[in-house]
Amino acid sequence: MEFAVSQTPSPLISAPQLAEHLGVAPVTVLRLVQREGLPAHRVGTGTARRTYRFDITEVDAWLRARDSDAQPMRDAVPHGPDEFVAATLAKFTPDDLRRAAEVLRALADAR
Repeated sequence: MEFAVSQTPSPLISAPQLAEHLGVAPVTVLRLVQREGLPAHRVGTGTARRTYRFDITEVDAWLRARDSDAQPMRDAVPHGPDEFVAATLAKFTPDDLRRAAEVLRALADAR
């Protein structure tokens, strides 16, 4: 049985290096690994020495597959409650928001 092997494997980089590449904080990279499934490789032994390393080609492919709009990473991950609300509302069309406002007004009038 033969396996296809890349001729030039990508070097693995650290979370701070990936954060710099993406233009985000290193903690955001770790959140993406834990919450969003960002591809990462665990290296080291023991819990104190274990760390993540990233293959830049895997990460770039994951980003392209995840977000075809090529939205910048700093905009993709909200950093606080206000940013979360803004990012959530940005997913809706103006018609959706108008309908939601009508429903909320009707509910408020019913009280």
